[in-house]
Amino acid sequence: MAKLIKNQLIEDGRVTRGRLGVYIQDVNKELAESFDLDAAKGILVSQVMEDSPADDAGLKQGDIILELNGEEVGKVTEFRNKISLTVPGTKVELTIQRDGKEKSVTVKIGKMETDDEGRPAEPGKLPKLGLSLQELTPELAEKLGYEDEQGVLVSNVEPGSNAADAGIQRGDLIVEANRQAITSPQQLKELIKESKGKHLLLLVRNGDNARYLTLKLN
Repeated sequence: MAKLIKNQLIEDGRVTRGRLGVYIQDVNKELAESFDLDAAKGILVSQVMEDSPADDAGLKQGDIILELNGEEVGKVTEFRNKISLTVPGTKVELTIQRDGKEKSVTVKIGKMETDDEGRPAEPGKLPKLGLSLQELTPELAEKLGYEDEQGVLVSNVEPGSNAADAGIQRGDLIVEANRQAITSPQQLKELIKESKGKHLLLLVRNGDNARYLTLKLN
């Protein structure tokens, strides 16, 4: 790992990290029994990020990743490190178990977003705007009354930030940006990049109320 990082720093001046786009967890004895595994092995996919490399490859929530390029995946930390150090654009072969059957899935590794210092960026966080976003899961939709809606959920707003000045509040659901339907934090991030230096028109819901807001972009 150290050699790979050193070579990237020499060649590019920064570390480029690979991205799969899943939330994962180790498989314990209880999970192994629940998923009909003969032993506590592999890595459980607890969520697939929309429009991610994993999503494009057809990975699904509940899949068990058993092998990476023909080798057992081991624990979550080891697997994350291997993916992180895979050059973006590289195709990897995953052996997964789904519904009791094994199958092979080819994934083209994406590029992990980083902050200005080259560190992995926190998913859904937009520090320059004072805004943090998260996927609208079925559980959150039911809890917050957004069962029949789609969009991205505002998980935090920093006081005095551009987001706060625009009137965005924690718990708001952003359903449109520049009149485009929003279904993932990544999609909204891309629109923000395209509109840099301008204002972004947002359609926001809070409970049964909907309102248009303009967010100033830096």
